[in-house]
Amino acid sequence: MSHGVHIQVTIPTSEPDRLKSIASDAFGEEWGGRLIDDRNAHEFVPGATESYEFLNDLREGRAYFKWGNEGDIALWGMVVNHGEPTRFAEILLPFWQRLFSLEDQIITHDWQHVLILYTHECKEPSSGIIEVGWPSEEMIGTEVKITHTNNAKFTCL
Repeated sequence: MSHGVHIQVTIPTSEPDRLKSIASDAFGEEWGGRLIDDRNAHEFVPGATESYEFLNDLREGRAYFKWGNEGDIALWGMVVNHGEPTRFAEILLPFWQRLFSLEDQIITHDWQHVLILYTHECKEPSSGIIEVGWPSEEMIGTEVKITHTNNAKFTCL
């Protein structure tokens, strides 16, 4: 039986070329190779498909970049069968760490986090938010944290 999950990622950045470069580098790193292996495995690896597609789309420039007077943003999304948003965020931890590293940081400083929004197809809880980044201004430069909040419940029709 199919179970669709809508996953949307927002990355506040004004440097799309550097974002593409960091995503490309991920495929050359050891964990990137494992990600490709997991995606191509015959057994189901939760979160691997959406993680692979996310990085691949970023490196190929298939994310949507929006420029605004209050800041810039990169947007990406997909609908995946049996998606695992929490595993998606966890699998990408090396990418998030690189994205937020002080050396490579390309995140807009006013917004020190990436948002992952998701909605399950007729499952409780049906939607939530995953924040990736530093928990507070005082924590800038420390280990990146993943915080998960189940938000809303919708009635399935």
